[in-house]
Amino acid sequence: MIVTLNLSKYEKTMIPPVCCLCHTGYHDEPPGCAGEFVKFKDYQAVNEVDADTGAFRLNEPSGYRYYCSRHLPHAISLSHKTAEEAFDELQSLFADEIAQDRHIEKVRQANQPLSLWQRMKGVIGR
Repeated sequence: MIVTLNLSKYEKTMIPPVCCLCHTGYHDEPPGCAGEFVKFKDYQAVNEVDADTGAFRLNEPSGYRYYCSRHLPHAISLSHKTAEEAFDELQSLFADEIAQDRHIEKVRQANQPLSLWQRMKGVIGR
């Protein structure tokens, strides 16, 4: 029996489509906008056949990162570098934006009501 899977281009990789910089997921993008995976200088394929043994290997790709639509143009312009070099450069380029996003997330989390378990834990721990 032959089983065929119809996978989207994001389901074919083991890496979730979440921006390396701001952690925006593919499904969190505004309508009409989409991020993409970028292949950098140090890219190695996910599925490859060992030339010596002919064995098929499935491994997580290196040099292959997802960036949201906001950071994608900058990431593409740095694709001639390794993924780490590009990430470091993008992190310094967007440092203020990343810090602001993290601050907003901390404030949002601080304003979330406590779950029943957290409230009970606080009462019992006294």
